[in-house]
Amino acid sequence: MKLRLLAIALTMAFSANLIAQTPISGIINRYTPVLGFECDTSVLLVGGTNGFAPGDLVLLIQMKGTTVNLDQNSSFGNILSTGTTGNFELNRIESMGTGKIALRYHVTRSYDIIGSVQLVRVPEYIDVTASNLDCQAWNGSTGGVLILDVSGTLNMQGNLDVSRRGFIGGQIMDTNNAGTHETKYFYPVNPDLAAAKGNGIATIPADHSFGRGKAANGGGGGNAHNAGGAGGGNAGEGGNGGLEYFNTPNQPTQNTNGIGGLKVFELDGLKAILGGGGGAGHSNDDSGVSGGNGGGIIIIRANAIQPNNFKLAANGGNVLSPGTNRNDGQGGAGAGGTIILQASLILDNLKAELKGGVGGDCLFYVNSQIIGPGGGGGGGKMVNNQMFPNLFVDNAGGLNGKANQNLSNGAQPGQNGTIVINTLPLPTGTNTHATEIDISFCPGDSVTIGGTVYSTPGTVLSSFVTSSGCDSLLRYNLAFNAQPTRAEIITFCQGSSVTLNGVSYAQAQEVIDTITSATACDTIVVYTLKVSEYATAQQKIKLCPGSSINLHGLTYDKPGIVIDTILALLACDTLLTTTIEWADLPTLVREVVLCKGRSITLGGISYSQPVIVQDTVPAINGGCDTLRTNILRGDEPLSFLPADTVICAGDRITLFSPYPNTYWNGAGPASSFDVVAPGLVIASAANPESCPRLDSIVIKTCCSDHNVYMPNVFSPNDDGQNDEFCLYATEQCAQFVLRVFDRWGALLFESRQADVCWDGTYRGRLMPTGVYVWIVAFHSDRTFSREILKGSVTLIR
Repeated sequence: MKLRLLAIALTMAFSANLIAQTPISGIINRYTPVLGFECDTSVLLVGGTNGFAPGDLVLLIQMKGTTVNLDQNSSFGNILSTGTTGNFELNRIESMGTGKIALRYHVTRSYDIIGSVQLVRVPEYIDVTASNLDCQAWNGSTGGVLILDVSGTLNMQGNLDVSRRGFIGGQIMDTNNAGTHETKYFYPVNPDLAAAKGNGIATIPADHSFGRGKAANGGGGGNAHNAGGAGGGNAGEGGNGGLEYFNTPNQPTQNTNGIGGLKVFELDGLKAILGGGGGAGHSNDDSGVSGGNGGGIIIIRANAIQPNNFKLAANGGNVLSPGTNRNDGQGGAGAGGTIILQASLILDNLKAELKGGVGGDCLFYVNSQIIGPGGGGGGGKMVNNQMFPNLFVDNAGGLNGKANQNLSNGAQPGQNGTIVINTLPLPTGTNTHATEIDISFCPGDSVTIGGTVYSTPGTVLSSFVTSSGCDSLLRYNLAFNAQPTRAEIITFCQGSSVTLNGVSYAQAQEVIDTITSATACDTIVVYTLKVSEYATAQQKIKLCPGSSINLHGLTYDKPGIVIDTILALLACDTLLTTTIEWADLPTLVREVVLCKGRSITLGGISYSQPVIVQDTVPAINGGCDTLRTNILRGDEPLSFLPADTVICAGDRITLFSPYPNTYWNGAGPASSFDVVAPGLVIASAANPESCPRLDSIVIKTCCSDHNVYMPNVFSPNDDGQNDEFCLYATEQCAQFVLRVFDRWGALLFESRQADVCWDGTYRGRLMPTGVYVWIVAFHSDRTFSREILKGSVTLIR
């Protein structure tokens, strides 16, 4: 066996603690403040270790630490140096003790403890389903960061949203003794003079924390009396707040409104900051509003991202000022945060939001009073490792609030943020914290370290003191040498076997053998034994009912499956499967009409009534017999003439037949017949099946005036008796017209049908009690002329 010893410089490898196919939601990170560094900065003094463990991937990040101008002029809050603000890097926990966490690798970037440094645990996944991820809100020492590492695919089933989790907005404080026309840039904590500034990357002394001056990227507070707070900044500058209160036509004092948080342009793609908080509005009537919180930080390292129409969000907080009694200054909005995205590909359209928030409105029911609205928040910063064509970023600055009469009163919107393309990987510790020695040996061998024998892979640690006096580690990384392997596939037919090293095998299986070596690791040979399936063949045979077929000396007269083996000399036998099925019989359908009194014989049986009969027509030239369906139906009755009718003298009625050879009262044939006098008409015809058919019609004479009766009174009161005025006749008249008139001669009703009567109304209106005149015109069969009858009828209600 051969033993190989190699000492190498360690490189970062984030592969431990991976979790596969994991559903996650809510807050997945753990946070602890870093209180100091020991010796070579790889040992951290922390506020607590709960939730952390050796091997964890962690993020070291500085949240604040910027120095600003504190002079009482317009340069107040200007950045003098960002220093190490926003520095961050990845590392891994080597070991832990009480109040201490030792990192595996040297810290490579600078950090200032005064600038609120924190350590964040980074969960690692292979493929992960994420639903509605959030982070702990920034509380002044920890929080504000959502970070995760996915070696496979991040499948989004909800938004990753850290909106309003950044720097806190200035908090509202009310006063009953408000000053006016205050124009200074800072004040001590005194709500009589001004409101609180928003928080940002600089720490502002308490005696400078009120007033209109910005606090780096934190928005300035509104000054007395009732000026608006300014929006926070990040990659875009926050908008100024509105000026102090005034009552038209008086004008407000200039330079009383909060000044927008700065755009932090010095911070590039290798730094990350929270969105600045908005300044508070000045309040003396308990209706002012605090500034909005800035957006948080999202850091994602993934191979692929599947958005599923969900989004990444680090928006600044809006300032909500509902109602119309906001007669105090309103808060400025928070700025958008920071999103850092390192991925190989995005599988679908992904939306990222880093919008500045909307400043507060100060609407007051006294419309002439104009008060200071809040400024809009600046947009955030998006950092990508490449140009993603399907990544859509919205980092617009937020709108400012409005005062009465839709005035801004000096309030301004926030500026848009920016997008940075940084192809460098996330910063990581790269210098080894321990001297490492890699030892590899063959499986089955062992190595001795410090008198202890190790026969399995693993890590062995021992400590020593370096020349600088710092404790360090000697790390032995034990690993097996790659063992040579070889794979062979052996196939044999069913019923036979194969012999390996004197052992016979007749079933499919894996056989592992070792070939020893004097100079290297033994070779493992894996034999995969496969039993070859029979060669197969299939055929189908159609069989007519009543016939049979012979296969391999056997006769079959019904459907089934026959399996036979065809022997082979050099290869494996062939398994032949024959499927016998009934052949589909040819079918025939015919209709036969049975005329009245006639019959038909099928299969020796006579049929004279409608019925469905099946019989078989023998095949003539081979093939299967035909299955015939005979549909026997009776003759349809003759019913082509209309119902009995009437005819008046001089009129003509034409009758029609659908059959061309129709005889009318013995004359014909013809398809039509003219009637000019009353009497009986008989039509005879044969249908297409030559069945005889007969039909008849009675033609009656028209009525005369001796058959007409008209009542002289009716009472249309809906009692069911005598409610209508109608014409009564003993027989049907060919033609008549009934008209009813009032005493002035106006036509109220007209009918040409015997069953349509007058109900005593005219155009839906009830006619009053009284006498009405009627006229009936009808054709008289007796006189062969049109006659007219007249009379009157009394309507009673």
